[in-house]
Amino acid sequence: MVEFNLQNPWVFVPVMVVIWAVIWAAIGMLLFDKQGSHQLFIGGMGGLAFGLMTVYLRRNEWKTPKNDS
Repeated sequence: MVEFNLQNPWVFVPVMVVIWAVIWAAIGMLLFDKQGSHQLFIGGMGGLAFGLMTVYLRRNEWKTPKNDS
């Protein structure tokens, strides 16, 4: 079974992009009556920026330990 671990930056960033895009599109379409594709793009870019900045700021916590044995 594949383990779903948000501590892995390669999993964390795409998950953030999807979450931001869906939420941003829903808010844009429901509250502001905007076009959905544009809202998905803007939300995806926001999620990408958030995910990459989080990975950058937490880079020391997410480094894999080296095995010296």
